[in-house]
Amino acid sequence: VSLVLAGERPGPTRRPRGEGSGAVRVRTGSGRHVAVHTSAGDALRAAVHRHRDREETAPGIAVHSGDLPSSRTADLEPLVRHAEKMLEAGAAGRILVSEATAVLVRHDLDPGDQLVDLGLYHVRDGRTAERVFELVPAGSRAGEHPPLSAPPAPRTNLPTATNRFFGRIEESARLRRRLAADGDRLVTLLGTGGAGKTRLSLEVARTLLPGCAGGVWFVPLADLTDAGRIAEAVTRAVGIPPGRGRDLWKPLAASLGERRALVLLDNVEHLLPDASAIVREMLEELPTVRLLATSRRPLQITGEQVLELEPLELPRPHLAPDALAEIESVALFVDRAQAVRPDFRIGARNAEAIALLCRRLEGIPLALELAASRSQVLTPSRMLQRLEARLDFLTTRRRDVARRHRAMRSAIDWSARLLPADLRRFFCKLSVFRGDWSIEAAEEILREPLALDLLEQLREVSLLQGEERDGEIRFRMLEMVREFAEEQTTERERNRLGQAHRAFFLDLVRSEGAKLGGRDQKEGLAGLERDLDNVRAVLDRCLAASRDRPATAAGRRARSDGLEIAQRMSLFWTIRGLEREGIARLEAFLALPREGIPPPLLAGAIYQLGTLASHQSEDRRSVSLLEESLELYRGIGDREGIARALNSLGVVASNRAEEDEAIRLYEQSLAIYRELGEERFVAQVLTNLGVCEMRRKELATARRYYEESLAIKRRIGTPRDVATALNGLGNISETQGDLEASRRYHEECLALCREIGDDRLVAFCLANLSNLEARADRPGKAFGLLRESLSTLDRIGDRRMVATALKMMGDLRIRGGAAWAARILGAAVRWLEEIGGPIPERDRPSLEERKRA
Repeated sequence: VSLVLAGERPGPTRRPRGEGSGAVRVRTGSGRHVAVHTSAGDALRAAVHRHRDREETAPGIAVHSGDLPSSRTADLEPLVRHAEKMLEAGAAGRILVSEATAVLVRHDLDPGDQLVDLGLYHVRDGRTAERVFELVPAGSRAGEHPPLSAPPAPRTNLPTATNRFFGRIEESARLRRRLAADGDRLVTLLGTGGAGKTRLSLEVARTLLPGCAGGVWFVPLADLTDAGRIAEAVTRAVGIPPGRGRDLWKPLAASLGERRALVLLDNVEHLLPDASAIVREMLEELPTVRLLATSRRPLQITGEQVLELEPLELPRPHLAPDALAEIESVALFVDRAQAVRPDFRIGARNAEAIALLCRRLEGIPLALELAASRSQVLTPSRMLQRLEARLDFLTTRRRDVARRHRAMRSAIDWSARLLPADLRRFFCKLSVFRGDWSIEAAEEILREPLALDLLEQLREVSLLQGEERDGEIRFRMLEMVREFAEEQTTERERNRLGQAHRAFFLDLVRSEGAKLGGRDQKEGLAGLERDLDNVRAVLDRCLAASRDRPATAAGRRARSDGLEIAQRMSLFWTIRGLEREGIARLEAFLALPREGIPPPLLAGAIYQLGTLASHQSEDRRSVSLLEESLELYRGIGDREGIARALNSLGVVASNRAEEDEAIRLYEQSLAIYRELGEERFVAQVLTNLGVCEMRRKELATARRYYEESLAIKRRIGTPRDVATALNGLGNISETQGDLEASRRYHEECLALCREIGDDRLVAFCLANLSNLEARADRPGKAFGLLRESLSTLDRIGDRRMVATALKMMGDLRIRGGAAWAARILGAAVRWLEEIGGPIPERDRPSLEERKRA
């Protein structure tokens, strides 16, 4: 909102001509009237009309803008007090405008009107300096009034902000604390091109002005080519002639005396390392000066304090428009979009596109501003379509923008051109990675024994980010930086790097994937999760090579490697609730010509696709795929594969309530596993037999199967397998009425599943514990556990278990009564019927009755 506050006391109640029908009148504590506008331009025009409308001497008028935290009138008070302080500093007959308003209307003035910068003043108190403007209406002359009565702030040459500043609250606070500390005389703000280093430094420098009697001075160095001229640039900024020879800093030292000053050296990186010696000399010769430098690499001077600037906060998916508008990156994008298209707003129709756009632009302020500048001709959805060539898309024709910031490519190239040739080659090769990577991966894939030193150098020049994860430093590039680096490599080099990248991560998937389901499952999950982006990149490249060169040896090798990775990742997809991705990956490779694929690999891939389809309740498809894999295993005489396929066919039959068929299949599988001496898989089939016998109400037989299974699993020490047996024993105990024993089994199972990070089994355990709470007449606790379970299952996409959880939720009959429960239960029945899932006989009568309700 924008306030127009007039200096006169209230007279006859009337709306001044030109105030506008959209203005709201508010009486202040001092008795003055305030007009509140939602447009700063409207507020300024209203101020001009009021100024001209007075027959007698025009009163002083103040215009100020700010964010209104709510719709309550009381929340206007801080803004009103600010405007009243401006009035007190002014004189009759003039219109004073705060910097907050000036930023909003700089390009929206009426013809002939002008804003005159009066300078920096302590308007509100002795600590906060702010820039004050005077609006001179068309036909009036500037300079007719005396200076403001407020004390002027220390001298400065800081440029006036031309748009609003967003976010960076924590970074601003840290920077102020460092510059205010007695021992920190040099603070360097590091960040990649376009990260907003200059803007943040200017904003912080303005807040420090009151404490700098010697002034705050902005020294832009981007166009300087000789570090030896830094002293001249500093003294020119202060407005005094430079010294010569040994007396280089003497005139500035005499000018400052004992007064404290802050000098902002902007864009130092291209003058290093020579600039470091000049800055060190400056600190020695000017003891009252503090230096704030912006750079893409540190100055490496003793006592230098370095702060790294990360991208802006990014939005989570599916935020409501109001919540989305509070996210830093979104607020910046929307504000800059409104600068070129005033009617731009966040709404239900474009909210998700804006959120995705900000995430794709990685929260880089320059990228957000360049994209927003296209809002006159493109919607956010259309911008997303053009981001495939984002380095070409992110440009501007504005002449008031530094050349290096007119395109993202130029901003990145500015950094890359500073690299020595060998470091630049290494930087470009790193584009083969996706997400983050380890030092060992860089050493092996890039065949670079000095990778550690080179990564450190790239980290120092802000072309890489580093983060400690699981006890090691992982490196990553912003995606736009990676795209730039990839552009600099030849096709031959990209192919060579891609093959080395594939070989490395194929080995990683083999080693980490082998741990899944065993005692080292947690370690295996963590290892695959760390490099999931790289594994996905390998799969994408393998698929592209298979399609582009299907008949060549390279194409066949890529197809086989991709199929093996997708197959070995299947249990990871399942545990992490990413089955849809696993299905899509396997489908894509299996849709290619199958000639030349080793039969064991083909059979395994079809088997895994059938298993994943079963988890998604696609039972008919699952049976078809599992039977196809069974025939392939039989054709190559793979007894373990035959047993595996029979066991999985039994699981599908059991899910469809075909228990007799399931038991037949399980017994065939069990016989083969016993013959092969595969104890782990013997225990798994015993657990599945226990499930069938329990559903047939043969509880004693079911318990025997579960207990035999648990004994084997505990001996082998496979945590996931132990958990499934505990889950079965918990269900048996509940059915037999021993609720305490059931609770012990399920709680041990839940702890184990959380420890190994198995989300699917965690959801099952939560649902079972919810059922126990409901039976103990604790519906509130039961509902909470069930809601957590349902949320996990919904994310995983297990429709059968979602339907079962919905049925349990309806049974609780809470939060809405019987009618609400009936709707939930009806949805569960329809969903189970749609996917062909079993409805227990004991539940059918009540479910049918509630569905009809």
